[in-house]
Amino acid sequence: MPKCTVLGSPVPDPAGRRGRMRAGTRRLLLALPVLLALLFLAAYLLVDAWLEGAGGRRALERALQDRIGLPVRLEGEFRVMLLPSVGVSGTALVVGEPGPATELLRSDRYAVALALEPLFHRRLLIESVEFGSGTLHLERWPESEEPSTGAAHSSVQLPEIEHLEILDFKVFAAADGDQPYLLRELSIKQFAAGRASPFRLEVQDYGAWDGSLTWDPQRSALDVTAAGAGFWSGEIRLHARALLDAGTGNLALDWAGGAEDSGRGREARLSLTYALVAGGVRMHGIRLAAEPLLVEGEGCLLTGARPALHLELAAGRVDADALPDWAALTGPTETEAADTAVGLDLNIRLKAAEMLAGGAVARQAVLQVGGVPDCTLADAATAD
Repeated sequence: MPKCTVLGSPVPDPAGRRGRMRAGTRRLLLALPVLLALLFLAAYLLVDAWLEGAGGRRALERALQDRIGLPVRLEGEFRVMLLPSVGVSGTALVVGEPGPATELLRSDRYAVALALEPLFHRRLLIESVEFGSGTLHLERWPESEEPSTGAAHSSVQLPEIEHLEILDFKVFAAADGDQPYLLRELSIKQFAAGRASPFRLEVQDYGAWDGSLTWDPQRSALDVTAAGAGFWSGEIRLHARALLDAGTGNLALDWAGGAEDSGRGREARLSLTYALVAGGVRMHGIRLAAEPLLVEGEGCLLTGARPALHLELAAGRVDADALPDWAALTGPTETEAADTAVGLDLNIRLKAAEMLAGGAVARQAVLQVGGVPDCTLADAATAD
């Protein structure tokens, strides 16, 4: 029989095509995690090779020094990290001249997060810094070589940074102070010149503060607005400006105290100007308004082994029965143990043209808390 040939197009097989597409998609999905893992590994090897093999430790020291404006040394372990962000971590970071008598800051652990894209061009762009468990010597902060005159020059350099966190630091405020303050937390976010940056400050036994700060590099000025709670009752709201080069500034405190037995809350406003001196802080133009009381004066806060507040105050008319319980103000609350009391000596003398106490009236009266106020130690240290 003759052979027959059937001409025409093959019959489509939609089911087979969809099956092949599904199989290809499954292979891609199965391979995707492997590809991502390989990319992750390649990025780690690239970052690790440059940071470790191309002088990453020295490069990071230079980058930190450029940001801070002071010498930085990394003396301990040095590890590359990829999580939670790309960067390095380690131990024994020192700011200032290394040595127990010269270093400004020493941190037992640190972590520095770096921007990823510049790393591929072998550049370090610091995004955040975390310090933990260390010491900070405020009395070793470098002094300005010339007084601040409002010009563009400033000896204090505060770099832009996305996040700065300092935890559990011992802070020494004076060279002869053997009892440091314990800084539980200092956290600053999105810090840049002219920008209001949120912060949190907590010092053991001295309360916790939340607010914002703004840095003006042209005037070397720091403006702070915050609200704080601590060993005192109620809340204190603070507004302050500090001229860092000059070591001077001013502040105002608004205190809304706890409700009294009468159900009426206590309110007070305190304002003053200050100047940092070798022995502590000198205060001028002190004005305390707590209706109907109005007090003015000057004094100092001596920072040493035990801080001491010295105030010389004057007022027109004073109701002594309405004055606060000074011992309760500086000691622990009813729910606190005695060992958490703030170590602050009070030496306050209040002169009043007229003083009411227990129904009696005394003119040209003097009320004294603690010893006689004496700021000669602060003045003598400044003169030296």
